[in-house]
Amino acid sequence: MGHSLKHISIRVPWHDTAWDGRVCANPRLNGSCLKLKRIGQERNDAAEESVAGQFLKDLPQEKWPCCVAERVAFMAPFEYTRIANHPYKRTSEGSHGHFKATPLRHPAYSAPAVPFAWLLEESMNKLGEDYGLDVKAEREPVLGFKTQWVQNRDNQKALLDCFCGHLKPKQSLCFFYAKKVPFVEDAGGNRILIGVGRVLHLSPCIEYEYDTDNLKGKLRSVLWELMVQHSIRPDFKDGFILPYHAAMELAAGNHDFDPASIAAFAPEDRLLEFSHASQLVTHDGAIACLLACAESLRIGRDILPGSWERCLTWIDRRLSELWKARGPCPGLGAALCAFGIDLGTFVARAILDKVGDNADPWPLVDQVLKEPKKHLPGDLALGIGATIRTKWQRLPDERRNLLKLISRFEINRDQATVVYVQEEREAANIDCSDKAILANPYLLYESTRLTANPISVWTVDRGVFPEEVIRKIHPLSEPTTLDAGTDARRVRALTVKILENGANSGNTLMPQDQVILAIRNLNIKPGCDVDGDLMDVAKDIFEDEIFETPLENGNPALQLGRLSQMGDVIRKSIDKRIRGKRLSVDAN
Repeated sequence: MGHSLKHISIRVPWHDTAWDGRVCANPRLNGSCLKLKRIGQERNDAAEESVAGQFLKDLPQEKWPCCVAERVAFMAPFEYTRIANHPYKRTSEGSHGHFKATPLRHPAYSAPAVPFAWLLEESMNKLGEDYGLDVKAEREPVLGFKTQWVQNRDNQKALLDCFCGHLKPKQSLCFFYAKKVPFVEDAGGNRILIGVGRVLHLSPCIEYEYDTDNLKGKLRSVLWELMVQHSIRPDFKDGFILPYHAAMELAAGNHDFDPASIAAFAPEDRLLEFSHASQLVTHDGAIACLLACAESLRIGRDILPGSWERCLTWIDRRLSELWKARGPCPGLGAALCAFGIDLGTFVARAILDKVGDNADPWPLVDQVLKEPKKHLPGDLALGIGATIRTKWQRLPDERRNLLKLISRFEINRDQATVVYVQEEREAANIDCSDKAILANPYLLYESTRLTANPISVWTVDRGVFPEEVIRKIHPLSEPTTLDAGTDARRVRALTVKILENGANSGNTLMPQDQVILAIRNLNIKPGCDVDGDLMDVAKDIFEDEIFETPLENGNPALQLGRLSQMGDVIRKSIDKRIRGKRLSVDAN
């Protein structure tokens, strides 16, 4: 079965000479790369300083810095081969002693992506169910120690092949990111984008070499590195590296310039797509990343050397492609799964492949659920039985419309299920009716934000306000459609988001003017140019979600309803204690 097109994130350490295949010029001064566990444990400053600034191709592997295995040379213009050893060989002779050192070829402009999250034992069964993979827990060896990682070759290969199946050469984008850079003092949990290109070629995983031909009964495994060749070149004609080094040089001579002002961050609602070294990135995640990069380049283009207008044009073209590939219903698979179709993701893929880019899939969904054998491959058609078909035919319009609305957002099957299945909604303490969600799609964010599977406000916003190429052809219907970027429903949701951010920083209420400025400064399309007068209009629908309270100077402040209720509980409890009669104790 085919997999939906996705993109890839690849984590790299900070490097002081732009990841070009050299050892850092000043290794000891690079504290940012120590954020990565392996480098923090293994870095040898004296050894690196003895070869500082030299190219890897001119050094024997024993003199390479430990960051080579962490993809520090993804912009190297030359090929090199790294000899890889299984990490358990030295410590587990009984199970891994037969593994030989295995050469791993790194072509020019490539990075070995390692999707660690896909190779966790706890992930294997769920991924197997989601994608219909041939993975079996009973294949895993019984080792003399505990491990959280999948060890069996066939299981590893099924997982890694599935990961690769989502990546299409020249269509998938490749996002390089770092956990820490020297010019952002505290990134928190954010990921700093380093560069973007296209995937040109993806080499499948290779099996380890062994020191015996008789492997009967012995463990076999593959290297986890998937070699990704990308399109970024020094001329930045097909991808780019953000101008962080130039920004740091400018800041050294101009203390009025803060290089952190051009930092581009991975979207906060998609951080799981930028974790565990390498992950698949959705269209929504890719769109948000490119918008962040564009904002960075717009700030830097007039003050930093480089062909940034060309890069902005490249971003614009990629955004157009992404929106068309995303289409109006990126959550179709999740919606069909929530409806009750076990292989809903694959059914959605088959439907979307038939209708093509930027087309409404729901007319074909209706036909598929009437006559699945006529429109689907045999194995998928068998999964849509008579009961599911009857359920679809009897589905009330309001339920059907909710399903269609859910498909507008790039969410996962768990999120779609908790929103669509009324019993799951009630179990998650989400007090929202189908009618209320259809009338205000931002309730998908507001009502799930404190649950185990929150839907981000930005995910909802991209579904409500996609690019014009989608919005004009596939407008939202009444009562869901929004009249403008300053629609009161959007203002309310963004206000909740700003207040939640404030609460996470320890602010239980915020002056209204600060909330307004924060919303106006959001990097969103279309912008939300709210002001005090418009906020007064939006207050008509704040209900119990947001409370207004006067500050000492008489100006209004805004507070989340739940925090206001907490304050009332605390206040009443303290008042009772103050008024209470002291207990008299007659004791020595």
